[in-house]
Amino acid sequence: MNTGTRCDLETSGSATLAIMINPTPDGMICELVLSEPTPPNPPMHPMHPMPFIRKALAWAFLLWTPILWSFVHALEADHTFLLWPEGKAPGQTQAKGPERRLENRPRPFYQLTEIAQPSLEIYYPDKRLLTGTMMLVIPGGGMQRLAYEHEGLEVAQWLNRQGIVTGVLKYRVPGPAFSGAMDAQRAISLMRQHADQWEGDVQSVGCLGFSAGGEIGLWLSTRQSKRLYSPLDATDAFSCHLDFAGLIYSGGLLERRSGELRQHFRDHLGSHMPPVFLVHALEDQSQNSLHLASALKAAKVPVECHLFQHGVHGFGVRPSHLPIGQWHRHFAHWIQAIGHHDQWYVRRYVTALEKALDASRPIPAVDPWSPHASMEDAYEAQNRWLRRHLPPHQVGGFKGAAASAAAQEKMGLEGPLVGVLPLSGARDTSRPLNLSLAETGPVAIETEIGYRIAVDIQYEILTPEQAKEAVSAIVPVIELPRQRPSEESSQPLFQTIASNIGSFRYLVGEEVSPDTLDPDRLKMTLHHQKTLLHEVTGSAAKGGQFSNLMKIMNQLTRNGHTLPAGTLIISGALGGVHPAQPGTYRAQFGDTQTLTFDIRP
Repeated sequence: MNTGTRCDLETSGSATLAIMINPTPDGMICELVLSEPTPPNPPMHPMHPMPFIRKALAWAFLLWTPILWSFVHALEADHTFLLWPEGKAPGQTQAKGPERRLENRPRPFYQLTEIAQPSLEIYYPDKRLLTGTMMLVIPGGGMQRLAYEHEGLEVAQWLNRQGIVTGVLKYRVPGPAFSGAMDAQRAISLMRQHADQWEGDVQSVGCLGFSAGGEIGLWLSTRQSKRLYSPLDATDAFSCHLDFAGLIYSGGLLERRSGELRQHFRDHLGSHMPPVFLVHALEDQSQNSLHLASALKAAKVPVECHLFQHGVHGFGVRPSHLPIGQWHRHFAHWIQAIGHHDQWYVRRYVTALEKALDASRPIPAVDPWSPHASMEDAYEAQNRWLRRHLPPHQVGGFKGAAASAAAQEKMGLEGPLVGVLPLSGARDTSRPLNLSLAETGPVAIETEIGYRIAVDIQYEILTPEQAKEAVSAIVPVIELPRQRPSEESSQPLFQTIASNIGSFRYLVGEEVSPDTLDPDRLKMTLHHQKTLLHEVTGSAAKGGQFSNLMKIMNQLTRNGHTLPAGTLIISGALGGVHPAQPGTYRAQFGDTQTLTFDIRP
């Protein structure tokens, strides 16, 4: 490969994905290039699918990069920090120095020992891949040595390929885990202190600890707000807490005699801990992860545990044909699901959105951050906003929008939009709805049909009939979404989705059995004072009510939502969206239910 290798793959729309591997004096450079054909005319809709194709191909490439590591030499650190001022490192160590490679211990990777001066090496990703996430990698080695090559540098390479700023920790060895945990806390603070210069997100800092490094990671996770040493200087003014933790084939977590989780961990489990990801091979000392997973569940700490039947200790992120060789892909999906692998521009956009909403300014345009944002990106932004402002215990249900064929055609959609309803916005017939526009700002009036879901759902619904069978009750609903102004944008749909489609207030009527009511035939009328605003039936939803419900449910589960039993899902506006005016509104649903409410100036 003296002149480099290029592999071209055809994608949809005649776009070409080129993977180019070129030799350099320092190793190999791998580039991913997506060439898009120039369209003869501008796309019909600004949120075209090509960014989604680009992202999907890039993710596939990023997750396949381990097979290319045989061509790649070790990275050189972009920054190196000594953790402690000279002579001020707290705790104990048996290390005398100088640092050296371990001899006479044959392994397919090199190890370091006699680390008396702990340090932090920073590896920065290609800026085109940057997400803002920062991660501390903590190699193992039984607190006697560091498996620095395959549990440090190789992990940094893999994380860099996914746009993650990575710090590899050289903690003091030989020495106790407690001193290593002090080094790790100091390293986390250093990463937050310098986050601005690396374009890092101080609210998205995690760790990935291997073997004994997993034990240190658990020290970090259980001491979120308690520093293990007295603060020394300005660095320690920056938090050492973790936002998530990956503990990979951890050791040293259990009491030797009883086999129970060590008391200094057991006594500090609780809701203050970050979400935790565990991996172990059952043939290894997997009781460490098994006991920890059980204890975390009992303490109501979010935990995901992957146990593989076959595998050895110390596999790192090297390729393997065993199922355990896929663990790092599961980890990448997990950090995405909990919001710590959002794209750089999505993070910036949501911050701008929050500031605009707090100041009652128009919803910002996304164009300055991304001229070709996709629908998937818009829902990524919506999820990020929801995680920060509408956690699960504050969710009252879910909503569709753009239910009719006319609305979807106008917006260039193939199905309804979705959002989340706040629990605080729910009203029923026992709590009359009486809104003041002076307090709420502009809102709209919509007649909708609601559905109570009978069972927990996290999976795809395959047919409208299956959606119907999942319904325990049908309810009439009046939704009053906020009508916020938006900045002029070539991608207005992004603004609508990212801002949760204006979810605000909703009035819920009495439940009706789905066995006695066909929602497609349900007639709805809406009057303001004595003026008829609209008259419509449920069949106005594209494909019918249960086809619309199926699409809403599937989009919600694709977005990562669980639909709990008893949750409310509303259909989207039927009959039009009417700006609220002062006066009395009366909505008639069939022959049985009338919902009346007042709007004040």
